[in-house]
Amino acid sequence: MPFIQGTSSTQVSQITQISQGENDGSILSANNALARFQDGAIVQANGFIGDGPYGTTSGDFDYYVIAIPTNSTIQVDIDAYRLGSSLDPFLRLMDAAGNVVASSDDNDLNDSFFTYTNVNQPGNFYLQVAAFNNIQANAFDPSSGNGATSTGEYRLFIGEALQGSPLPIAYGTDNPETLNATAPNGSVLDGLQGDDTLNGLGGNDTFIWMGGNSIFGAVSDGNDTFNGAGGTDNADITGSNLGDHLYLRSVAGVAKLDISNSTYFNTLTFNSIESIDIHGRAGNDSLTVGDLTGTGVTGTVTYFADGDQNYLDAQLTTNNMRVFGGTGNDTYTTGAGNDHFYGSDGNDYYNGLGGTNEVDYSRYTRDLHIDLSNKGTQDTGAAGIDTLVNIQTLDGGSGFDTLIGDTNSNYLIGFGGNDTLIGGAGAANTLQGGTGDDHYIVQAAGDSVIEFANQGTDLVETALGSFTLSANVENLTHTGSADFTGVGNNLNNVMIGGTGNDYLVGAGGNDTLIDGSGLNTLQGGTGDDIYAVQSNADTVFEFANEGIDEVQTFLTSYTLSPNVEKLTFIGSPSHTGTGNVLNNTFTGASGDDTFTGAGGNDTYNYRTAGNGFDTINDFNADNANAAEHDHIDLTGRGLNFGSLALTSVTGGVVVGIPGGDAVLLKGVLIGQLDAGDFLF
Repeated sequence: MPFIQGTSSTQVSQITQISQGENDGSILSANNALARFQDGAIVQANGFIGDGPYGTTSGDFDYYVIAIPTNSTIQVDIDAYRLGSSLDPFLRLMDAAGNVVASSDDNDLNDSFFTYTNVNQPGNFYLQVAAFNNIQANAFDPSSGNGATSTGEYRLFIGEALQGSPLPIAYGTDNPETLNATAPNGSVLDGLQGDDTLNGLGGNDTFIWMGGNSIFGAVSDGNDTFNGAGGTDNADITGSNLGDHLYLRSVAGVAKLDISNSTYFNTLTFNSIESIDIHGRAGNDSLTVGDLTGTGVTGTVTYFADGDQNYLDAQLTTNNMRVFGGTGNDTYTTGAGNDHFYGSDGNDYYNGLGGTNEVDYSRYTRDLHIDLSNKGTQDTGAAGIDTLVNIQTLDGGSGFDTLIGDTNSNYLIGFGGNDTLIGGAGAANTLQGGTGDDHYIVQAAGDSVIEFANQGTDLVETALGSFTLSANVENLTHTGSADFTGVGNNLNNVMIGGTGNDYLVGAGGNDTLIDGSGLNTLQGGTGDDIYAVQSNADTVFEFANEGIDEVQTFLTSYTLSPNVEKLTFIGSPSHTGTGNVLNNTFTGASGDDTFTGAGGNDTYNYRTAGNGFDTINDFNADNANAAEHDHIDLTGRGLNFGSLALTSVTGGVVVGIPGGDAVLLKGVLIGQLDAGDFLF
């Protein structure tokens, strides 16, 4: 299965990565490597043979679809043995009909490499990666192989150039040699074994060096020299399976890497190489990085750990470092640069010392609970117990994570899952939840909350004196006792006040504003807003033409303010509600309620039973006066005008409604009522 980009220990940071997923092992399900190469381009894919749906019975095949322009040449270079993998790889290139047009298997301890020129054949080509001697009878049938003879991971480089142009990949042998880059836009120079000199040309070149493979015996790879020549060059170094000690240092202004173990010692020299990737393999490796100032290594030093217990000491370097952890209990200490640690299994120790440093758990699916203010151990779920020191940025995974900041200005990223992000005591934290319904606890006025559209329904809780919701964040709750000003955005916000005197402003959207226990002002803004009011001392404020707005309250009496259309009572007591000059809608509760419409074409909602014996003080039954004509709404109850019992009483008419409800219409004569006064 091809690996997800960024998690494989075989990644080369200089090369464009192809992120792939498992396929069924046939041309029909081939993974798209590139729609079309650019002249001189190189891409990389990391994969694994042996995890396909047919196991080792019929074998596993990984396919990549490649569009090779006419009169262009592609190069394919696979690394497996030299990664410490047990895979004996076999490469085949097929046309759209499944015919093999090129293939490679070296039949020895080297890995496969081939070059193919497409003279004049339109359509896509399909690169198959398999184990040696596993022949697929039908490229369209994933189960038609004859069985895998070996399994393991691999690293694949694919390069392309127009016919006659310099090829971007130079592939060496096991003998001492000099490899020269020929592609002006950047080359990959793969030296294999021997005392090699690799020379760049001026583009962004990548130099690859690999140590001995303990499966087939350790091999001393000699003392190699890497010469960049302009551009931004990268050296990609892989150690042995024996447990290496590596020391990246400055010698007279030149960067050198010493690699030693019980079998051999190598020194690699880097001239005008801007960045270095160092890959550990099986065994417990240690890497020391010294001060590289003045060596030309001005870019990032990347360490891909492997094995069980790895140790990194980079306290003296000022370079930025990236560290991909192994599976064991690792210890990583970096220096003054801005460093990025990728979390891994095991009980790991991360110490960034200087700079702004990040621990990235984005590949995790477990629930994390990490508190940066706790300098002790942290719960990373079943993956282990980590220790984080001098870390300012945290990346969660796809679980339900809790990430807590410290006194620094932290950057907390939840990624997937319903996460809780707590900014801590820092003055200016950045909280980014990602997908899921995220919960933000904001403690500093300088904190920023970042959400993108369609990433869930999110909540900010704060005790600050004021807070404005950022874009794509839906809900706001004040948890403090002081006075508070809260401002929403264009979404449908839910805003809840605290115990102080709050001013809640919904802005755009259909908002719900819920007051606290103080003297509050609620302003919904545009949209159809709902106000949950707990005190007659609260003020509800709306401008004209800002939507159809509603007050919901359990108070025993309430009068609608201007520009608010609806009043709904909640609870069993009897209520008294008064409208305004708008066309109001009144909804009572189970008690005996009294309503005064106060002008307008009002509607009294009796769509459900259980409303008690209500009174309407100013019901207007004049069908000819459309602007003032009121209605009793019985929609959905299966009634008609003949279902009602009308009774004249002193001062009005009682309308009896099947189901036990009754309404006294004051000042109305029984002869004034007809079906036009009701909505059925």
